[in-house]
Amino acid sequence: MAEVIARPSRADAERAAAEIIAGELARIAAVQDKVVIGLCGGTSVAGIYTLLGKMDLPWEKTHFFMADERFVPLEDRESNFRLASEHLFRQLLQRQKIRENQIHPFRFQAKHPDLCLIHYIEDIKKAGGKYDIVVLSSGEDGHIAALYPSHHSIKSQAALFIVMDDSPKMPKMRMTASRKLLSGAKSAILLFFGEGKREAFKKFNDKNVSVEECPAKLVEVVPRAFVVTDLKG
Repeated sequence: MAEVIARPSRADAERAAAEIIAGELARIAAVQDKVVIGLCGGTSVAGIYTLLGKMDLPWEKTHFFMADERFVPLEDRESNFRLASEHLFRQLLQRQKIRENQIHPFRFQAKHPDLCLIHYIEDIKKAGGKYDIVVLSSGEDGHIAALYPSHHSIKSQAALFIVMDDSPKMPKMRMTASRKLLSGAKSAILLFFGEGKREAFKKFNDKNVSVEECPAKLVEVVPRAFVVTDLKG
């Protein structure tokens, strides 16, 4: 069962989420030589990443992967990696808390999408083949990463990552962590920020709604799951 943390403002919710991620990172790093974190993109996480980048944590043990990515160049304004880089990676690199080889972007190649997938699967296998911590933000329809309600993405039994050319949200070509990879994390932090996420949050809390109908419910099987929201009532 996920622990729900509600805060009265977006700023308070961002601080709460950053503190949870920091605590989970420190806890896992205390017993492991390597900690793999899966990061999502989107406006909900920018402030959280900025806060994390200022913290003194066992970053030297941390490897960063993307939970999902659009099929765009890394520097594209639509790139999830670009957002994480601008708000987190650059700070940590400038502070000499991490090295470049701890950052693992999904490198899009228009002519070889399947090869991109193979390379990313090989990359995470070298890091242990799993996420220790995953940071996710729910969409208005309850999707997480690029796992969408009533879509083949949430039904896939792939072990690690999948690609698609029919995403319900633009752009249609995307990569995403699979259902198995996300649910196999040790810790998950799920965000419901903003009034537009109220209906998704309601579905998440409805016991009669399935994971296929609300993929955000995947975090409920993660051993340590935290839901952070700024929604009132």
